[in-house]
Amino acid sequence: SPDLAAALAAGTIDLAVIEERAGPTAGECLFVDRLVWVGARAGSARLKRPLPVSMVADTCAFRPAVLAALGEDGLDWRTVFENGNIDATTATVRSDLAVTTWLASTVPA
Repeated sequence: SPDLAAALAAGTIDLAVIEERAGPTAGECLFVDRLVWVGARAGSARLKRPLPVSMVADTCAFRPAVLAALGEDGLDWRTVFENGNIDATTATVRSDLAVTTWLASTVPA
């Protein structure tokens, strides 16, 4: 989404559907969703300390909120995997190697 927002601002694209934190925006809000923690079904990664966390990318619009939540809880955590590929993040979580955050409506079965 940050890359799309930058392209929109630069005029290289005319229209984009992007994800961003709730708040003031230059666009029109189409949908509001919750950010939720996700782990493997019946997995144990959520119980490990430091908590193994998989991040999609350092440009993720929700990264600051995730890091703030981890900091506020005082929970020891570590990055296990960080990649811009959602399929790789999904595989990491399904394999019970880490937990991640996703918008509730995008959590795979």
